[in-house]
Amino acid sequence: MIKDTSILFIGNSISAILGVIFTILAARFLGPEAWGLVAAVTSLIIILGSIADLGFNSSIFRFLSKEWAEVKNASPDIYKTIVFLRLISAILFGAVLVLLSKWITPLVLQQQDASFIALAAIGLIGVLFVDLQTATFQAKQSWVRAATFAALTNALRLILFLVLVATNLVSVLSVLAIFVVSLFITFTFSLLWQRLPIDLPQNWLLLSKKIFSFSIWLAGNQSVSSINSRIDVLLLLNIAGSINAGIYGAASRIALGFPIIIGSFATVLAPRFASIGSKNDLWIFFKKSIGLSILISSTLIVGILLAPFLILLLGTSYEGSVQVFRLLLISFIPFTLSAPPVNILIYRFNKPYVITVLSFVSLPVIIFGNIFFIPVIGILAPALILLFVNTLTMVVTYTFALHAFRKLT
Repeated sequence: MIKDTSILFIGNSISAILGVIFTILAARFLGPEAWGLVAAVTSLIIILGSIADLGFNSSIFRFLSKEWAEVKNASPDIYKTIVFLRLISAILFGAVLVLLSKWITPLVLQQQDASFIALAAIGLIGVLFVDLQTATFQAKQSWVRAATFAALTNALRLILFLVLVATNLVSVLSVLAIFVVSLFITFTFSLLWQRLPIDLPQNWLLLSKKIFSFSIWLAGNQSVSSINSRIDVLLLLNIAGSINAGIYGAASRIALGFPIIIGSFATVLAPRFASIGSKNDLWIFFKKSIGLSILISSTLIVGILLAPFLILLLGTSYEGSVQVFRLLLISFIPFTLSAPPVNILIYRFNKPYVITVLSFVSLPVIIFGNIFFIPVIGILAPALILLFVNTLTMVVTYTFALHAFRKLT
């Protein structure tokens, strides 16, 4: 586990560092107001990507990890079906977003230019297929490739942004364009190692039913979890204005580098929990994963101490981002500690509904909490509410996981 986590950790760390550099440069060149709009559009892309995923990435782990552990290059019918369902969801969600762009743009982004939503629709399709390829590499435990493609997208964004700077073409739309283009370049490269099957099996309807019986719970959880973690910028944009959204958005984008790194740990847990046999081996692995989650959490302290230095790179107009950044890192501690129980509940005990119900309970807390507290305490409100929700998730998931262990024979 440590070796696999280390490989993904290195790849995700490089990705996070490149993402942080891109955020610092783009936010500094654009300023808080324009960066607030970029942060809002990219948040919308990620939210919609999680909704349109419909739990299919998690289904790859659930149904294919064990088979690919035995025959890595196999292309079973259930994988072909997942790829087909992903294509349908990408086309459907992208088309709906474009058709509704004239209404969504002023309602969500407080803008009139529908091209923002058009870019979001294209970016949504890119996110769905890059994530599909990444999940496939990870389920096959091809950690080097997974780590490589984790870093490639942000590397491309940084390179393309430097081109914009050199040609004096930096703007909100151009920055959003390179965010989208980088996804399609990454996907194209990934096809050299993992081609998508184009033949649909005859029993795809039966397999779709099997996939949805598992993925429907994960679809709800992923959708709501994504809304929970990304809606803060959109709410700030509508309640407190684009400048405050930019100040908060800069801190949140830099802080999100840490969950990307933490995700390397959770990603390794998923196929392991799905494939371990005996109760004793499962308990030993669970305890080891808890110990590693504690170790990873301790590294967040370094980020908390370095907060003023990182935010200083953004420029003096982002001074308000320091406290936001610190609070966000503190909120990631219970998030990290929750990785073992969350993954074992989903991939071993087949209880994804626990995580889904938790997410749905958290959603009104986050939305109404932000609506009420942003006018009262300002841009610190979303980070404080996230800390509360992550702590609640940690307590509940450990309770359910330990109860499931006691019932395991």
